[in-house]
This record gives sequence, C-alpha cells and structure tokens, in this order.
Amino acid sequence: MVDFILKDIVNPATIIGSLFLGAVFFFLATTVVVLIRRLTRHIEPHLTDVTALRFISTFTQVLTYVVGFVFYAHLIPELRAL
Repeated sequence: MVDFILKDIVNPATIIGSLFLGAVFFFLATTVVVLIRRLTRHIEPHLTDVTALRFISTFTQVLTYVVGFVFYAHLIPELRAL
C-alpha cells in the first residue's frame, strides 16, 4: 500500500501526483518571491526613488508565479494543451 502511494505521489498523471507537484511548484515559487521581497527591502533604503524598484519587484514576483504555473502545466498531461 505504501509503495502504491509513493508511486502515485510522483506520477503527474494521477490526481495525487498532480496535487503534490502543484504544491511543490507553489512552494518553490513562493520561496523565490519571498527572496525577491527581502532583496527589495534591502536595496530600497539606498535609493532616492523607489518607484522603479517596486515596479520591477512586483513584475518579477508575478512572473515567478506565471513561470511556475507554466512549468507545472507542462508536467501535467491534461494541462499541456493549455
């Protein structure tokens, strides 16, 4: 039973596997976003105009989630056509 569940966790063709991979990709994307926010907060006090930095930071955060979703959608057979 345990072997069956472990095989399903890494299989993107199953619901359990797709949910697990979705959680992994979401965790990785969120970790990258947190690092971007920390870097932005670290750089911000050294600048006189922070508007461009905030725009680039927000754009990069959104792009991180979009790229994570594209990679996830590429792995899941039902989402490849998306």
